[in-house]
Amino acid sequence: MDRNQKKRIREWFIHVLRIIARKRKDKGKLDGQVRTAVILASERYGDCILLTPLLVQLREIFPGIRIHLVVFKPSIYEFFRYDDSLGGIHYAKGNYLRYVREVLFRKHDLLFNPKDAPSFNFILQSILIPARFKVAHHSAFHAGLYDYLVCRDYATHLALRNCALLEAFGTIPAAVSSIRPYLPSMPVSKMIRDFGLQLSGGMVSAINISASVSDKYWSAHYCPTISQINSTGYRYRYPQSCRQRS
Repeated sequence: MDRNQKKRIREWFIHVLRIIARKRKDKGKLDGQVRTAVILASERYGDCILLTPLLVQLREIFPGIRIHLVVFKPSIYEFFRYDDSLGGIHYAKGNYLRYVREVLFRKHDLLFNPKDAPSFNFILQSILIPARFKVAHHSAFHAGLYDYLVCRDYATHLALRNCALLEAFGTIPAAVSSIRPYLPSMPVSKMIRDFGLQLSGGMVSAINISASVSDKYWSAHYCPTISQINSTGYRYRYPQSCRQRS
């Protein structure tokens, strides 16, 4: 089954969900205090890192808020597992009793789906999780399922797109440049510890040039850019796709 076939099947299931789900009307802005929020975390590390500025701003606007993250991959669960600032991290595809007890059986003030593309799992959980106010990005697949749809151009920086959730409260998001993304403290593997011991000291900078999945390619014009970085004295490693296309 190719990617287009999978896309059509996914969209058909989403269409069925939209038919059977209770319709929600646009409520305008969210009123009242937000004590608990549920955020559906994306499946990739980069997307999750760029979700952290929103977590910071929510804690600043609503002191004492309990933020529950719902994740769909064990790797993302481990990524956020040691973040003490979260009220809970829940793996939707495992430990079902805990997930039902702490997420599905509790009424929350806010739910946020950060995906702008149609996702069956994200829409299903958006329907199942009880929340007073539900927010997602504007999409034909999201119409009628949320109380507020955020409108942002697709090319907008992902951190800004996430922080646009704050508009649902009538709050202007802070500039992302003033709130740096963070990595939760966590244990590291022996391989990473050994690598750290090999560094000569001083400041170390890293640039992630991952194409996210093996069947994607970087455009050819990026490869000279990497060469220019190398000419400044940085050590680098080409992504496999650049080696293949050069």
